[in-house]
Amino acid sequence: MKKILFLLGLVILVVGIINFPRNKILLPDEIVGTWASDDERYVDRFFRLSKTSVIFGTGDTDIDVYFINDTSFVSLGTDEVVELSIHKAGQENTRLSLIYENDEIESLRFLHQQKVIWYRISEDELVLF
Repeated sequence: MKKILFLLGLVILVVGIINFPRNKILLPDEIVGTWASDDERYVDRFFRLSKTSVIFGTGDTDIDVYFINDTSFVSLGTDEVVELSIHKAGQENTRLSLIYENDEIESLRFLHQQKVIWYRISEDELVLF
């Protein structure tokens, strides 16, 4: 009987450790904000990063809201890549990888589209067409 209780306790302990909630790494303050590009293909688009969500918007006020599940950081050469695990309500997780630069002007680039540069803008600068 003691052996069964010991094994049951051990199983409960292992299951508890596996399912123990991890502390989420939140999005860094440096990249929280609203971002827009002067690239002609994206002049009517923006995206907004908060600690818990990513909102993609177009000038005609269509928006897509994704929730951040997890954040990690990866070095890629000289760049620091912020990798987000995001999902829309009711959909599977997807990955969003951003390169943040703060040389002379703060900017973000999507890892899969590095030639397009996104700049931080204020809410006053956000123009919805």
